Amino acid sequence: FTFDKNQKYAIIGESGSGKSTVLKMILGRLIPKKGAVLVDDKPLDTAKDIDFSKEIAYVSQDNYLFNLSIRDNITLGEDISDEKIMDAIREVRVDHLVNSLENGLDTFVGALGGQLSGGEKQRICLARALVRDLPVIILDEATSAVDNETRQEIEDIILSKDNKTIIMISHHLEESTKAKLDKIYEIKKIS
Repeated sequence: FTFDKNQKYAIIGESGSGKSTVLKMILGRLIPKKGAVLVDDKPLDTAKDIDFSKEIAYVSQDNYLFNLSIRDNITLGEDISDEKIMDAIREVRVDHLVNSLENGLDTFVGALGGQLSGGEKQRICLARALVRDLPVIILDEATSAVDNETRQEIEDIILSKDNKTIIMISHHLEESTKAKLDKIYEIKKIS
């Protein structure tokens, strides 16, 4: 696989086909048995302390929220303006929720985000990734708990970001999403 700067990609395949394995290699969490992962034509050296958190925003379907406010779950202690937070919240289509809450961004989400639905939690985690304005965004089934219409709106917004490299991992892609991608890699399950 090759991922070029500012291009949009999807890795698709059924469960158990190896999508997560490929993702772990991209993130440097798994060393390939054959071949190598190259970053700017240089082998990824997992023995060194490479901090991808300054380059890659990663959002999985298994999100984690702290027993803090919506604001704190998005900023994680970083100094980020309310304007930037609200822009991200609008992009992930959860602004109606935040605006309807008495304490808005300062509403506590409860232990593990227990006050929110699965789709709302995913969208808060997506907002967390977007406010950091990193050059690479990896979405691993990141909208799996969101309804189809809202998911499509969010994907359209994220894929419209010209200055971002986007890698989406999915079981299935809508035709309208496929049309916005530069390349789709399909992984087949080996029997």
